[in-house]
Amino acid sequence: MAERFAHRQAIGAGDVLPLLLARPSPDRTTALARQIFITSGVDRCTWSYRPISPRRFAVDHVIPFSLWGNNDLWNLVPVDAGINGKKSDKLPHAELLLDRRGVIVHHWIRLRDAAPQAFDRQAAHLLGRAPGTVMAWEDDLFGCLRQAVELTALQRGIERWSPVNSQMTPA
Repeated sequence: MAERFAHRQAIGAGDVLPLLLARPSPDRTTALARQIFITSGVDRCTWSYRPISPRRFAVDHVIPFSLWGNNDLWNLVPVDAGINGKKSDKLPHAELLLDRRGVIVHHWIRLRDAAPQAFDRQAAHLLGRAPGTVMAWEDDLFGCLRQAVELTALQRGIERWSPVNSQMTPA
């Protein structure tokens, strides 16, 4: 199988295994997301809803990169740098994810408006179809995100996380 793949890709069979084992670099997409969040005027942490500076914030992977190796735009949200350090490689609590649904969808709309082809291509992998202009793409994508978080938590036994002030809801 590796030989057929190598032949189709015009590379040597010995080069296939490193390609298959390579993990994507989170730098490129997080840099794009950061730029989009800065341009759109991000001002609140997704998880704590604390004020954040558009010039000083972290880009967090909802499902940590260390668990899923997923660097898609739909998996990236702006957060307070301190909150990002506390969340680290944990998954958000189900209640936190539900509570922050509106904020997450708002970020998705920002990302999709700025990079529609990339966002739709990446979202299609999770959705199983392109988001398109279907009215409920946000609901469908959020449902898939919740499912992915829950499955990852169950399969990996990962600690769930919520900030101390997670009951603080956006105004």
